[in-house]
Amino acid sequence: MAGAANFEVDYDNGALGHVEAAVTAAKFYEMQFLGQNEARGGKKARLVAHKVSGGVIEQLGTPYELYTNPQTTFVANFLGRSNLIKGTVVGREGSGADAVVKVDMHGTVASIKASRVHTDSNEGWIGIRPEKVLIQPEGTQLDAPGSHLPGAVVVDASYIGVSTEYTLRMPWGQEIICFEQNTGRRGGLVPVGTKVDVSWRPEFAFLLDSSQDATAGTEED
Repeated sequence: MAGAANFEVDYDNGALGHVEAAVTAAKFYEMQFLGQNEARGGKKARLVAHKVSGGVIEQLGTPYELYTNPQTTFVANFLGRSNLIKGTVVGREGSGADAVVKVDMHGTVASIKASRVHTDSNEGWIGIRPEKVLIQPEGTQLDAPGSHLPGAVVVDASYIGVSTEYTLRMPWGQEIICFEQNTGRRGGLVPVGTKVDVSWRPEFAFLLDSSQDATAGTEED
């Protein structure tokens, strides 16, 4: 890849391949969604190298695995962006591939596949990528099988061509991000100040350990 950073640390071949995959995923996300330049991608590459050379491998896997099912808050924030919402485990259901963990987030119970739960604690960070968040103006049908969160308000709408980035203030005061592809189906932007219902498909959510810093991986050191 043009502009890729040089690694100045020693790895075994297997670890290096996974790290390069992680860096590639990070750069792809930045170029496609955030429009960041190669210089920033290079700096993030060195950050990953530093992490591994210091004896801490956050997670090994393909770019797809790292992005869709991060196991730490660092990975969730470092590869793209994630909405992390505090939740409390209230139950477990099913077995095998059908096993789910029930998590209460500010009065709404969400279901998360057990294979996407990365904590044994009763408290955790419910994670959802911005492009998986669905919104509809309050009182209109939300075409999603997941748990619905009512009472959000659009506080910012940024049209960026292929998609629109909405900032949503949730009823408990936290702001989360929604990326909505501009297919033309909606017929325009959702105006700032609009009350909306929020949802996502349960198979896209993940649960991380509450002891981890929710902002880990968001700053370039």
